Amino acid sequence: ATSPPLVNSLSYGMTSGQVNEYLGAGYLERSDVEFQKLVARGIAIIIADGDTGAGDLGPPPMSEVSCKTLHPDWPSQSPYVTAISSTYITPAAQPICYLPLEDGGVDC
Repeated sequence: ATSPPLVNSLSYGMTSGQVNEYLGAGYLERSDVEFQKLVARGIAIIIADGDTGAGDLGPPPMSEVSCKTLHPDWPSQSPYVTAISSTYITPAAQPICYLPLEDGGVDC
């Protein structure tokens, strides 16, 4: 048997609140179990953590249409992976996620 690569990376994800709705009930929890199994074998998983900042503003199901709250990205929100990211503003992320203080005060 061959040994698996010790470091693996993916550039894939969606807003964690959408995972079970679009990928099936329990999918987020099951993926955490599988990541935990990989970590137990000494395998590191590096995952991209979204492109549009903490608000993850953009079209569903990969993103959110509102920036009233911050939205963690899946699967990078898992405690069993290492998340890396940078933020850039795309046409899908316009306007920049901001709400005045009187409307809740989100500034991301």
